[in-house]
Amino acid sequence: MSRAENGQATALEGVRAVVDRLRARHGEIARAIYDRIREAVPDSVGARDPTYQAGVLAAVDAVLSYSLDAIEHGPGCPRPIPPEAAAQARRAARAGVTSGEVLRRYVAGHGRLGDFVTQETARAGLASDAPAVPHISSTHDALLGHFTAAIEREHDQERQRIVRSPEQRGLDLVQRLLDGESVSPAEHAELGYRFDGAWHVGVIATGPNAREAIEALKADRQLLAVPSSEETVLAWLGAQRKPAHADMERIRFDGEPAGVSLAVGEPAKGIRGWRETHEQAQEALQVALLGRQQRARFADIAVLTPWVQHPDRARSFVALYLSPLECHKDRGATSLQTLGAYLEAGWNASSAARALGIDRRTLTYRIATIEDCLGYKLDTRKAELEIAMRLHALLKRHEMHNVRTNPSLGFPTLW
Repeated sequence: MSRAENGQATALEGVRAVVDRLRARHGEIARAIYDRIREAVPDSVGARDPTYQAGVLAAVDAVLSYSLDAIEHGPGCPRPIPPEAAAQARRAARAGVTSGEVLRRYVAGHGRLGDFVTQETARAGLASDAPAVPHISSTHDALLGHFTAAIEREHDQERQRIVRSPEQRGLDLVQRLLDGESVSPAEHAELGYRFDGAWHVGVIATGPNAREAIEALKADRQLLAVPSSEETVLAWLGAQRKPAHADMERIRFDGEPAGVSLAVGEPAKGIRGWRETHEQAQEALQVALLGRQQRARFADIAVLTPWVQHPDRARSFVALYLSPLECHKDRGATSLQTLGAYLEAGWNASSAARALGIDRRTLTYRIATIEDCLGYKLDTRKAELEIAMRLHALLKRHEMHNVRTNPSLGFPTLW
């Protein structure tokens, strides 16, 4: 092997060593980049739209994977940017986030990745004059230009498209109403929906065919539906009388369209109620997306929403009430199953025993064991245990989905 070939092989070996170290910290790096871009260029869109925030997280993860592949294989970026990044650029354009804000976030994220690259280059034992260092540095620098050009192009094309779109006109009017701005009678008429004096139920559908799924909910009610992104539709169902419980239960999809989640607010009257039920649907959507649920009604999950919005507190709350059960040899699996059945049965021992396929004596023994581990009687902490169990189930469904779809993702998609 010639000296040049030997030098090239040494450089590639050093590059792979650094990239391997970075990939081992994928989840940590992605979370750090996400935190940095939110700190550097905050915006209010994600707070209102869970799908926007989920898109930011998906784009961060995809761009990080793309960047590590590019660093490993050398300068030059002939491949198109990840579809998640392109989709988020278009979503930002539709949400009114300027291209400048989006690009500043890419600069901030690029800088944060650079911190980790520098750190792992040193930890890999590479000196500043090692053959791998110029390769890594030049590729990392080229990535920023490649991404900013592509993202700006996607954003501008989407802005040009929506200027001509009647759907965007409807979304703009709806957003103005949600923000409490005044809208002229003529603009009200454009929406074709009665606000004052009517009862409203806010619904949000997200996923493939969300628009068709929303249309199927109309029945004999008024329907105002506006797409807010490629796979998200904001909608309201209006009626002259307040929907009864049975009416609310019928607001669901027939045939369970694959991949579509539905979030439902509670009935409310007038323009203020129209805004309130939409906010409830947004909070329900956070739970639906986190738990991969097809339907979430605000009344059913209202107790969970403060915890979903503060994930660290949620995990601490679950640990506070359920971690003592890990004292068992199966790390609490049987106790959690028993406690879950007992809760689902309305704290009725006979019903819980039947659900578990055990006799009541065995259930009584298990409950006593659980109470011994917890250090208190279950009936003294019913509300707290119910919330902890529901949060535990929600987090478990979410984490199982992440393991199946992206084993490298070390942080929750919405959190």
